[in-house]
Amino acid sequence: MTGEGRLPHRTLLAWTCDSDLPTRRARQLLRPALRSLGATEDLVEDGVLMATEAVANATLHADGPYLLRLRHSSFEALIEVHDRTLYRPRLAPAETHLPHQKDDPDTHGRGLLIIHRLSQGCWGFRTYPGHKVCWFAIPLEGSRADNPSG
Repeated sequence: MTGEGRLPHRTLLAWTCDSDLPTRRARQLLRPALRSLGATEDLVEDGVLMATEAVANATLHADGPYLLRLRHSSFEALIEVHDRTLYRPRLAPAETHLPHQKDDPDTHGRGLLIIHRLSQGCWGFRTYPGHKVCWFAIPLEGSRADNPSG
């Protein structure tokens, strides 16, 4: 998405490392927001899962306070998680697999891989003085993802 800085945003959630259950609140707030924009139910659930991963990663690995923001155009929703750490995590090697079992001891470190796969590579980080933004995009109804010619 180009020009995302010019799109209006809506802050859905602000939290700190002491906040109770920020991932649950993020899911509760993002789900209806994406539905209101016309995202299909599958994409709503993908967006919620990606946001859950990004919120959890920020809370565990970065300094707060944190923000969950939603921007959108007519063809995609851009979900952002802001934190106060400038370090930009890297995607695990391509051969890394997603765990198949809930109790798999190797379940940590897969958040970015989940975001990468569900967003079909439309994600990244931006840094600004004093903070970082993890972002990912999902297509909205009638978007270019639904129209092979455009």
